[in-house]
Amino acid sequence: MSPETRKKLESKGIKPSIIGHILEYAAQVNNFKDCFETMENHENINKVAIKEIEKINSAIKDICRIPVAYYQFEPPKRDEFNFYCVLRNL
Repeated sequence: MSPETRKKLESKGIKPSIIGHILEYAAQVNNFKDCFETMENHENINKVAIKEIEKINSAIKDICRIPVAYYQFEPPKRDEFNFYCVLRNL
């Protein structure tokens, strides 16, 4: 995220701590890239692992809802935070 975008979000009332959390979680999504790829092939993982992966998915989707709602009238920017668009681009 550019400093200009961050300042714009903060000027709109988004707390810096929330922006920090979103950026931190975005970095974690990159760390779980292999996990998402494994999800596509359920034969390689057991049921406990599937439940854990689903919990991670759920948390990421919840996090993505905040900026998607914020950028609802800016489709190109909104798509940068769309959970499915992000997964496709991993």
